[in-house]
Amino acid sequence: MNTYKTAVLRWGLRLAVILGLCTVLAGVIQSQLMPQVQAVKPYSGRLSFTEHYLATAAAEQPEQQSVQAAGSWIIQQAMAEEGQAVRKGDALLLLDVQDQMIRLQTLEAQIQEQTNYINAYNWTGGDRLVLEQKLEATKMEYRQLNASFPANGVVTAPADGVVAELAGPGAVSVGQTVACITPDQNTAANCIQWSLTAAQAQTLLEQEKLALDVTCRAEQEDGTLETVEVSTALEPYEWEEETGVYRFEASLPVEQGIVRPGAQVEVTAKSSSREYECLVPLSSLILTGPEQYAVAKVEQTDGIWGEEYRVHLVMVELLESDAVNAAVEPVGETIGSNDFIASYFDRALADGEQVQPLWS
Repeated sequence: MNTYKTAVLRWGLRLAVILGLCTVLAGVIQSQLMPQVQAVKPYSGRLSFTEHYLATAAAEQPEQQSVQAAGSWIIQQAMAEEGQAVRKGDALLLLDVQDQMIRLQTLEAQIQEQTNYINAYNWTGGDRLVLEQKLEATKMEYRQLNASFPANGVVTAPADGVVAELAGPGAVSVGQTVACITPDQNTAANCIQWSLTAAQAQTLLEQEKLALDVTCRAEQEDGTLETVEVSTALEPYEWEEETGVYRFEASLPVEQGIVRPGAQVEVTAKSSSREYECLVPLSSLILTGPEQYAVAKVEQTDGIWGEEYRVHLVMVELLESDAVNAAVEPVGETIGSNDFIASYFDRALADGEQVQPLWS
């Protein structure tokens, strides 16, 4: 009898050991088979956009600039000649403005007299309104007359360049061209240009408050080349139907040295989006259908062998994304700041699937 009990006890112990080993082995196998996920918390913030482009420096040539008479002028004498090189602000024509100056002085006196009259007698009601309207009409005439001729009656060059056309002494009417200046031709690049296809330009065109950082090689006075960095802004772009590309352009405000037209420059485009309440890693998005996404919340549950972690799929609306993060809005559920989202998994996760989280 004792021998029988001993045998039963031995086999019972062996069976318990075997069951324990099987349980451990099953747990190990299960842990190896279940997907490992990086568990991260959602956060609020802004998305960033950064793209790099290769552009070409160019020299846009300025257009000819002209001066039109702002009033009925009488040209007294020319102070330059056609073909003469001038700088911006140099005198071109001298006007006879004696009559205008006399009229301005008269209007100034009338304005002062009318102002004193209104204030001295403390007019009210309709009488004051009539007097103020008369004063305003006098001021308006003064402003219009003062704007109809240049200061001191001297017409100046609007830009550096060469005088291409210049009116002679005599009367000219309002709007008549009295001088034309052909600006100096640019030998240094003053802008950058690059082209992108519609697909390449899509992300760039979606950005607001875009800033451009340009890195280029500028030629110094001693002939050496130095790397310079400048900030600029994107100019209005154009779509070319024939070539199927967008043409982009930006100014090149290099202050030290010059960049030769045709030089290659590096452009870094940067922008940031508006503030979002729920940002998650881009790798956490699960495609559930055409333009339909979900994220997997990692939730703790009680399992047979103790604590388990399973995922619960939450449908979300993708608001915006950059190269790293995505701004989402949960649909029908909430995602709190203390929840954990599964990220960086090697296969699609099913709702309720057990996972092995790596906390971060």
